[in-house]
Amino acid sequence: MTAESKRNEAMIPDIPDEKFRVIGIDENAGETLARKRIGYWQDAWRRFKENKIALVAAIILIVLIFFYSLRTGNQRL
Repeated sequence: MTAESKRNEAMIPDIPDEKFRVIGIDENAGETLARKRIGYWQDAWRRFKENKIALVAAIILIVLIFFYSLRTGNQRL
């Protein structure tokens, strides 16, 4: 026996099998969904709306593009 195996045996006590019992197993518990399934773009939009910094950055970009288009007149972007 190596020193490591002796150490592991000392750390794990011998517990009789009678002390272990199965409690409350529901076979269908894993099949229930936590929430309604949504698509990729719906999830991305929901996360984007929750991210306040991203919303502020998007508004700033839209304002900058708007003023840039006014400044250049009929020229293409």
